Amino acid sequence: LWFAAVVLITQLVALLFSIASSSLPGCLSALALGFVPSIPQYFDETFILHDALPYLPTTYLYVARAAGWPKYLIDLDVFPVPDASWELGMVVLICCSAALAAATSCLLMAREHAAKRQGRRGTHARI
Repeated sequence: LWFAAVVLITQLVALLFSIASSSLPGCLSALALGFVPSIPQYFDETFILHDALPYLPTTYLYVARAAGWPKYLIDLDVFPVPDASWELGMVVLICCSAALAAATSCLLMAREHAAKRQGRRGTHARI
């Protein structure tokens, strides 16, 4: 689950780098994204997105809080987020990472296509 979270953050940084052509926005957003699950109200039942928490990628950035802590005496896991599990966390993080990778690829292909079109226009121009 940690590896999938790292891949998600890396994909986010790559997308923002391809948009801004600078690493600063990606790094700042990765830091901000890392702090989202540490907000005390995030896992609270009064949080506006409480019902959607198992399907948000930010929920799984704080792995122990989302997927539960082992209880050695009872041999059960305590899940602070209803319906959250390691398996669902992997699916959510991998799907979001794939979506970010696809968005980055589309953006880079669009830029390359635009650069080729700009290059063609410049070669046919008469002076």
